[in-house]
Amino acid sequence: MASLADSLGRHVQRARQQETSAEWLDDVGTGLRIIQQRSQGLLRFAQVYRDFSTLASPQRTTLYVQEVLQATRQLLAEQLAAQGIEVTLSVRPAHLTLHADGHLLEQVLINLVLNAAQALAQTPAPRLSLLAWSDEQERVIIEVKDNGSGIPADVLDSIFIPFFTTRPNGSGIGLSLAKQIMQLHQGSIQVRSATGAGSAFQLWFPGPAAS
Repeated sequence: MASLADSLGRHVQRARQQETSAEWLDDVGTGLRIIQQRSQGLLRFAQVYRDFSTLASPQRTTLYVQEVLQATRQLLAEQLAAQGIEVTLSVRPAHLTLHADGHLLEQVLINLVLNAAQALAQTPAPRLSLLAWSDEQERVIIEVKDNGSGIPADVLDSIFIPFFTTRPNGSGIGLSLAKQIMQLHQGSIQVRSATGAGSAFQLWFPGPAAS
């Protein structure tokens, strides 16, 4: 599609040198730009779909959750500070460990934090909390919580569907990829949210017996 648009564009340029309707040429030029934009979108879609469908199996190691969350916060510190977002971090117990793929977990956390930052864009006194704890079954729960705009109830059930998005430039892949990564860890991702009341995404990892 992109090469076709380029070819047509060259024809238009040659036609401009002849006696052809300027209005017609402008209309064709506009159409060509639209074709090019759509072709770029389709190529991006194909790339995202390939990445989504070929996700590798987790390479699990023992991770200190405190270090994982601190690394995520540090990686995005400049962007969060630019938005004036207050970030708090709490891990209980402080030496909490997790058997997981560090690279895949980092990918999930970065996506959740960036989503939270977008939700906090118009929020006075924006706050983001990175929390982790273990329950009585020794499952590890990591939570990314914000006081942002929240997710409308009518789309809450759809946010984990591949390629579903409410954002003009969104791919709709981040949360569905996070869900797939958690399933590969025999875990799950859960969300609590309400419009105007913020959101809390929780990553649930199984205890030692299950993993």
